[in-house]
Amino acid sequence: MTHNGKITWTNEKRRLGDLIPWPRNPRQIKQDQGKRLAASLEEFAQVETIAIGPGNEVYNGHQRLNVWAAEHGEDLEVDVRVSSRALTEKEREKLTVYLHKGAAGEWDFDILANEFEVDNLLDWGFTEKELEIGGFDLISDEEIYSRKIETPIYTPKGEKPKAADLYNDRRTLELITEIESAELPEDEKQFLRIAAQRHTVLDFEKIAEFYAHSSSRVQALMENSALVIVDFNRAIELGFVKLTEKIKEQFIEDYDVR
Repeated sequence: MTHNGKITWTNEKRRLGDLIPWPRNPRQIKQDQGKRLAASLEEFAQVETIAIGPGNEVYNGHQRLNVWAAEHGEDLEVDVRVSSRALTEKEREKLTVYLHKGAAGEWDFDILANEFEVDNLLDWGFTEKELEIGGFDLISDEEIYSRKIETPIYTPKGEKPKAADLYNDRRTLELITEIESAELPEDEKQFLRIAAQRHTVLDFEKIAEFYAHSSSRVQALMENSALVIVDFNRAIELGFVKLTEKIKEQFIEDYDVR
């Protein structure tokens, strides 16, 4: 539903520095996605036109604008589509969701599987999970660890974190307090105590930093717990490949992917 008449659009040009981003824009971009976008813009230039309002308010194209501004500065002129009137906030919300989630069309995975290279699809933005859902057989017992894998190098980047900062067990402790106050047999309490540990959240970024600062003995124990993986053959020996296969099987069962 529109207001004050049907919306029309005209093609114009605008200076990047004059465009006004939407503070409530719900779209975000990850670092690897930003690199792919920058590479695409470098190779193909501006394919999609930026959508803006008559007051230079940006409706669509925030990520492209950010990449261009970082690469070329705010004086760069870009092609824009300008609406005949400003959109309401509700219209702006609807347009944003429609452009990114509600547009017609879907991928033909048969064509992708038969006509495209998997490695290219991954480089261009597909995730392995998306391709698996689409029917690509990307994971097998023989292949999962046979691909070229670069062993991570853990080097100190800052101060060694405190052990207490590596996890958040607030919810776990709350549950254990409830368990201890309950009138239950000891064996049931012990089971519930163990189960409560599932609610402890680990901070793997800090864990990696902690590992880099730790003694060889502590590092070995962390590797045995799969807190970090530096030896993929060792990971296979300890059964982490089987764990991955179990997760895959459960995913297929849950989402009926065949």
